[in-house]
Amino acid sequence: MDECIIRAHGYIRNRCMSNGYEMDEFTKISPETMDIEQQRQILANAIFVADSDPPKKFFKDEVQVRRLDTVIRHELFQGYLDYQDATNTRLSLDKEQVLQLVDALKKEQSAKVLLAQYEPGTLRNLLRSIVAAFPTSTTGSSSTSES
Repeated sequence: MDECIIRAHGYIRNRCMSNGYEMDEFTKISPETMDIEQQRQILANAIFVADSDPPKKFFKDEVQVRRLDTVIRHELFQGYLDYQDATNTRLSLDKEQVLQLVDALKKEQSAKVLLAQYEPGTLRNLLRSIVAAFPTSTTGSSSTSES
């Protein structure tokens, strides 16, 4: 993962330099560009051909991933995150822990600052834990009532 971040940063820096942009200026114009390139780098390095022996990367290189349609890239990355969630148990909160987290965030005056210190993947895991702790009903019941 760290190597993917470094490669993404280098790619964006080189693109900016070759087009006469300052990197800070460019990322202000298009802040999502770094995240998208990190996703591309991860996909290029994390997806392997099933049952290949020895393991063989699915994509030849990140250039091949850059050529993917935006929706396909997004869905592949979502699949990668889902797989990580299913196989990585490092951050999973039970309902009691979720309630404690929510209570702490309510009391924290600068909750944004507190949450900003976490990596996007950690924030996604926290959000998934919160959603899982409070499943929605599919019965179509209404919460409105007349007094």
